[in-house]
Amino acid sequence: MNILLVDDTSLYRAIFGNSLAEIGATLHLAANGREALDASAATSFDMVAVSMQLADMDGIALTRMLRQQPAFQYTPILILTGSVSQDLARKASEAGATEIF
Repeated sequence: MNILLVDDTSLYRAIFGNSLAEIGATLHLAANGREALDASAATSFDMVAVSMQLADMDGIALTRMLRQQPAFQYTPILILTGSVSQDLARKASEAGATEIF
């Protein structure tokens, strides 16, 4: 299983990396939206986890861009945030996020 984590925070990378190692998944890292888009053009992913706060765009904008690619129409995309509001959940859903954490 190939999973793309888009985040520049070492905490999320450590949490995901440790958890995924236990199930034999392969973790690919991108520090920002541009790196994620470049990776998505070159590799197929079974799941994408996106931080809401990125240096070059937010997680909702990246989710929207990924959903425009045919290869990501049905790929689960999770948005990671420490602050969930109804407005944010609505925007994430409209952009095509599968879940918000």
